[in-house]
Amino acid sequence: MPIRMKNYHLPGLNGIRAIACIMVFYHHVIATFAGYYSFPHRYTKDLGPYGVTCFFTLSGFLITTLLLKEKKRDNSINLRKFYIRRILRIWPLYFMILLIGRLIFIKYPQEGEQASNFYFYLFFVGNLGYSLGHAIWTVNVLWSVGVEEQFYAIWPFFIRTKHILRSIIVFIVAYLGIKLYGKHLGAWQDDLISNTRLDCMAIGGLFAYANFKGWSRLDLFYSRNAQIAVWIIFASAFIRRFHIITFFDHEIFSIIVGIIILNVSCNPATLFSLENRILNYLGKISYGIYAYHMLIILGWRGIFVTDHPSNPGIAFFLPFILLGITILLAHVSYFYFEKRFLEIKHRFSTIPSAA
Repeated sequence: MPIRMKNYHLPGLNGIRAIACIMVFYHHVIATFAGYYSFPHRYTKDLGPYGVTCFFTLSGFLITTLLLKEKKRDNSINLRKFYIRRILRIWPLYFMILLIGRLIFIKYPQEGEQASNFYFYLFFVGNLGYSLGHAIWTVNVLWSVGVEEQFYAIWPFFIRTKHILRSIIVFIVAYLGIKLYGKHLGAWQDDLISNTRLDCMAIGGLFAYANFKGWSRLDLFYSRNAQIAVWIIFASAFIRRFHIITFFDHEIFSIIVGIIILNVSCNPATLFSLENRILNYLGKISYGIYAYHMLIILGWRGIFVTDHPSNPGIAFFLPFILLGITILLAHVSYFYFEKRFLEIKHRFSTIPSAA
């Protein structure tokens, strides 16, 4: 029998968020302090991008699930409330980071960075600025938040259609076609299309649709062998570069993540439960961890400028020190800043959901 969600709380999703955050954080620490570590950075250089793919897939899955539930209950989707909820969740911290980055830029401008580069982030097209070589590194993590905003701007219209499955499949195939066409354009166009990865969010949406409809074929993904296989593939990304087919690597990884999401959130016989206090806590403040961590990493490097640590032991402890500072800042941000807007956001909720 197909496994269906029994309530609006999806267990394990905060755990996925926490893991994705660690992937991005670890990648950026190793990249920024490459001289501190004996192993080549090439072993971890793709960990961050795949962490972002985790976020993208999870976002597509969760947003599509909530939209489908709303459409089934009300026979429509309230676009006004949907966009207000997205604004209240994303914009306050987004523009806070942008403001902090701008103040740092005024005091400590970096070589090659222009004040005009901030306009890319101001209008949620940081992915375009990044591909054009106009990044502001203190705030460049916001490029992926901009991508999610671009996805949210159009996705409800695909779920409002009469033939939802067809719309989702067309979206994925069309984006892959655009991605293939990008290979014949300039380097920045190819980079922009490959990094934006809207199709990975749509893949998350496809898994949400399949689960919502209770497809019996999903039983294959709930088997013990399937779970072992996807977790091994997922874990391998931490120790070596994930690579199967270059053109489809992120899409394949998105499918792997989608299967994991289905199991931890909907399968009572999941091999690994990600429901625990630590992962739930980190997942709850994950937006802050993601948004602030480069400010902390680059700030530390700016204060302690050195290519090699004076004490070799610092290479081991540095990630934990930086992560601890980032978690502390994200905690304060969530409970004393973001939560004020989240309380307003709940007033516009059409489908009750829990963190």
